Amino acid sequence: MLLVNQCLILPGDEFVQSQRPVDFAHWSLLFGVLLCLPLNRLPSGRRVGSVATGMLWVGSVALVGQAVIDLCWWSYGNDLKGLNDFVVQLMAEPSIRVPFITIGPVFFYLGMLGHLSRLAGRWSMPMVLGITSVAMIGVGSFVLRERLSILAGHAILTLAIMWMLIALQDQGGPESAAAYGARIESRE
Repeated sequence: MLLVNQCLILPGDEFVQSQRPVDFAHWSLLFGVLLCLPLNRLPSGRRVGSVATGMLWVGSVALVGQAVIDLCWWSYGNDLKGLNDFVVQLMAEPSIRVPFITIGPVFFYLGMLGHLSRLAGRWSMPMVLGITSVAMIGVGSFVLRERLSILAGHAILTLAIMWMLIALQDQGGPESAAAYGARIESRE
């Protein structure tokens, strides 16, 4: 669903504002975040698992808040003056901008990366893909401000997580994940 969200916002604000009867892009963000929360139920090592779980929860709250803000944004439709006033007001308020728009969502991706590292192994291919994807999302969001980089990062992150989950399933499912988590825990 996060990949669907990125595909739907790639064409730009005008496309998102024209979506009817609902803002499919940001509803997919909201559901995509909620569908990632079960990763917090996977067996965890003491430190890495706890930190990853905490980061994923904090980041999820931030992205849910961002989705709500974006849904409000969408509700302005063609009222460009009202929308501009809304955006100016939000961006001028650090208690909204920082936790929900700039820094907060970073915790979601770091939490995902933490869970991936814990279950996929330190330098396995899914882990390398995970690091690459989070870097692409971060650079695309904060340095380049390039939507295509963000979309590619989400596609690679989806691939890495699916690869890891399929590999765990092939190795015997959650019981193998628990054994793997215990091995990593003993190294911490």
